[in-house]
Amino acid sequence: MINPQISINNITYRGYMEGPDILNAICASFKKTPKVCKKIQRDNAWTMKKNLEFDDEMRRGRRHHKGRDDLEVRGPVGKMIRLFRVLSLCFFVAVFGIVIFLLVKDRYKTRMSQRMRTTVDGAVAEYMRVH
Repeated sequence: MINPQISINNITYRGYMEGPDILNAICASFKKTPKVCKKIQRDNAWTMKKNLEFDDEMRRGRRHHKGRDDLEVRGPVGKMIRLFRVLSLCFFVAVFGIVIFLLVKDRYKTRMSQRMRTTVDGAVAEYMRVH
């Protein structure tokens, strides 16, 4: 089993290998926390608070889509998922419309041929009767 790890100030970090987690580990490695780390930690605390509020609403059933896995996807990936869904829906509606159009067109063509044949047969019969 391979466990990814990095070295931060000669201390091995093993944990989640995502940007915020590594950044928190780097900030924690300083003896005196830099201002930028304090700002990042304050911003992360606000984000975590909002995520906890969202999770709490999900548990209480205040969200309409309770139990859907993709609600946890936030940020650019979540936007891409929503965009993909909208584009997929538009594609299927367009394909459905084209299929319906072709079916109606074929049926209309068949009916017009039948009417034309009936009209021509009637005209020929009238012509033959007159002459």
